[in-house]
This record gives sequence, structure tokens and C-alpha cells, in this order.
Amino acid sequence: IGSHSRNYHLVCKIARKLNISTNYCNEIVKKYTQKTAKQWIKEQIILEAKKKLIHDHLSIKEIAYHCGFTDISNFYRFFKKQTKKTPSQYKIDMLKKVTKQKKLNQKHLIHINWINFC
Repeated sequence: IGSHSRNYHLVCKIARKLNISTNYCNEIVKKYTQKTAKQWIKEQIILEAKKKLIHDHLSIKEIAYHCGFTDISNFYRFFKKQTKKTPSQYKIDMLKKVTKQKKLNQKHLIHINWINFC
């Protein structure tokens, strides 16, 4: 689904695009992922949303649209139900994590440089 998540929220749409039945689509997805097609679609949408929240400089409303949501409140509910965090909370937590990792890397680099200097 990836960047096409806006178009493929429903199993029947994916099945139609692949020219297979909905049941067969469900069988194939279950066989290779051990998940229902619906679960797999939700995971793909969340992965795309997380990627955009971290790497793209888009508003949450724009990300919601890119993920196939015309109503931002539906996107918030969907995201929170899947991740236990709102999109805003997720973005803030990830920024904190990245900042903390950068500080640790800088400390480590300073320590290595000090050792090499001595």
C-alpha cells in the first residue's frame, strides 16, 4: 500500500486492483502475514503515517489526507486506537527520542576524542 494508502483502505479495493476476489485476497494475506487483510491494511496505513510524522514536514491534517482520511478527527481516532498515542504525541515522543540519541552520540564522540587526544 505504502504511498497509495489513501486509495486502499478496503480489502475489496485491493482485491479489485489485483483482479482477484476479496476472499482470495484475504487468504493470501493471511497465508503470508498471519494477519487478516484488514489488519495488514491498518498496519500499512499506520506505518505510512508514522513515516510521514517523523520525516515529512507536513501538518497532521496533510498526513491524514495522504493516508486516506478526509476528516482529521477520524485519523486521530484511528491512529490512537492503533498506537495508543495521538499523532501529535507520537511525533513529540519520536523527536525527544531522536534528540536524546543525538546527545548520547555527541557525548560518546567527545569521550572518544578526549581519549584519542590523551
